[in-house]
Amino acid sequence: MLCSLVIKPLNVLRRKFLKMFTLGFLAAILAQCHRGHKRLHRKITLGELAGFQNPVVPLPMLRLAVLRDSRGFRVVSMVCTHQTCLLAVNRELTGFSCPCHNSSFNLSGEVLKGPAKEPLSFYRLELDSNGKLVADLAEKVSSDWHLTL
Repeated sequence: MLCSLVIKPLNVLRRKFLKMFTLGFLAAILAQCHRGHKRLHRKITLGELAGFQNPVVPLPMLRLAVLRDSRGFRVVSMVCTHQTCLLAVNRELTGFSCPCHNSSFNLSGEVLKGPAKEPLSFYRLELDSNGKLVADLAEKVSSDWHLTL
């Protein structure tokens, strides 16, 4: 009789544990699916094309910069790859510098001076039907990629 009393609570505890484990596992899977779904729709409207006539147009609130040269337009992350500080455009408009630890990058996103080791990220850029530039943050591209018009 004593054994059946001990076994019964253990059985209930085991069932409860398995139920909670299964529910937690399913919740984790659903959270990842939802997170991945958000990544697929990370398009940000940057503004009218006419507003991007300068060679470098920083958009610090979006942590991005639009670059324009003879080949077209590109959009680059303005987040330092060392410790995620917001970069500043240098005075010569030839690259970016980090105010936190003095890393510097050229306009191709390459590290010129550390401590950062990784290059900056570039994202696909498109022109929507209203003539606005749209950055697709779900799709990284090479630093050589340009939106040509």
